[in-house]
Amino acid sequence: MVLPIQDQIGTLQNNYSNMSINKINKYFQLVREARRGIEREFLRTDPNGLISQKPHPKSLGSALTHPFIKTDYSESQLELITPPMVGVDDLYEHLLNTHIFVAQRVGDELFWPASMPCQLEHEQRIPLAQYGHSNIGKMKTIYRMGLKIRYGSPMQTISGVHYNFSFSDSFWEELFKQTKEKVSFIEFKNQRYMDLIRNYHEMGWVISYLFGASPLVCASFLKVQNLNYQDFGLRSLDQLDTLLGINATSLRMSGLGYQNKSGQKELEVCYNTLDSYLSCIENAMTTKDPEWSKFGVKDSEGNYIQLSESTLQIENEYYGVIRPKRASSGRPTTVLRQEGIDYVEIRNLDINPFSELGISKDQIRFMDVFLSYCFFEKSEYFDKKDVFRNRENLQQVVMNGRDKNCVLQRMDGEVSLKQWFNEIMDGCLESAEHWGSDYVDTVKKLKDGKILSQRVLEELEDSKESFFQHNLNLARAYTESLKNMNLSKDKESQLKEIKDRSLDEQKDLEESDDKSLDEFIKSYYLDE
Repeated sequence: MVLPIQDQIGTLQNNYSNMSINKINKYFQLVREARRGIEREFLRTDPNGLISQKPHPKSLGSALTHPFIKTDYSESQLELITPPMVGVDDLYEHLLNTHIFVAQRVGDELFWPASMPCQLEHEQRIPLAQYGHSNIGKMKTIYRMGLKIRYGSPMQTISGVHYNFSFSDSFWEELFKQTKEKVSFIEFKNQRYMDLIRNYHEMGWVISYLFGASPLVCASFLKVQNLNYQDFGLRSLDQLDTLLGINATSLRMSGLGYQNKSGQKELEVCYNTLDSYLSCIENAMTTKDPEWSKFGVKDSEGNYIQLSESTLQIENEYYGVIRPKRASSGRPTTVLRQEGIDYVEIRNLDINPFSELGISKDQIRFMDVFLSYCFFEKSEYFDKKDVFRNRENLQQVVMNGRDKNCVLQRMDGEVSLKQWFNEIMDGCLESAEHWGSDYVDTVKKLKDGKILSQRVLEELEDSKESFFQHNLNLARAYTESLKNMNLSKDKESQLKEIKDRSLDEQKDLEESDDKSLDEFIKSYYLDE
């Protein structure tokens, strides 16, 4: 099914007989020019650890137009974003500076350090994200209204880390020179990214195994939804008001997390080509779902309550573990079809509660190694059973990954998690050698060390605290630490300028609308 990276090099040599070993080495020099970006979500809470009821602070700028500081599903859920960057240290510094800037401008509020939310009182205390009076701002809020009626507000308090990754233009140009395929540059690039995406679906459970950090959840998360914890295979730590996934690594990625309760769960998405993927997403956006049709698009007073009655309101509602993306304005499916894939977005990273920034440098390095490993491995086309097999493997890992006897299914049959994990990590170690010694050390450490979910459990056990109290203590410590850090005058001035500009840009958007909201939403779906 997959080839070790050295065998893949041999395949390149066989396919491209005129390629010298220097050219092959050049590939890996160019691989190291890859760019990565991070989108880190978290809840703002009050000093007592309850979800903030305050609107997005104007001191942070506009959540609609700020490039680095936005909100996600809830008004209280911040999303801090980096631009794509080459250097790991530069990337981490950018993320740190944004955290410091925010921490120093949210008063006495705290940054919740876990993927699963703080203590929830009731759904009415989970505010929807608001983006102002422009048509695009209203549409974003309506989309979230739709998410609320489809999945419930508590789902909009779950947070994660998204990892964006792309190879450099020079890498693609060099690789394309060697191909004998009669395709355009964009078609070649799209297909190779889709190869990576399929391999990630096949093996990306490794990320939830290593970096899943949500084996626990506050009991209030289920109580506000009137859910029985036993239905989700959880055990109650009664005295702590905490629920435990007995062998879980990531409850965030489980059936307890953000998943469609209707058509999306059974949605067949083909990852064999970009066109097949986009066609599946577009079909889901135009196919009415009987469950969502019960609500209608508007209420009895003519106010929008969701954007459509389809399985997906918009493209981003499909919660895949990896997405092809394009950094361009416009409707995502149209932009991807016209201009091609620019990068991939990884979505199954939990917040790392052992880092103030929610992700460590070791995790960044491993993501680079693993994604390049997925790229250079042989990639088979999927049929329907492969798509659902990969989904089942992920669910097996997120719910039972700490079970030493955990068994997964792959194309060649049943295999123990441990055996497959070791095979993948051996391949990643070979890939890491092309990235540098820091990367090699990272892979070795992760292969032999404790997974994050186990560390989370052990730390909670040592503290003898509830999930809520333990994370509240972390939130206080991390937020205070960030507030006490200093930004350089140049960096602070730059971030203030971006903040002010974002507010002006939102105002300009609100003043320039020349369509009614109905016309604007209709034009989106007509792709005008």
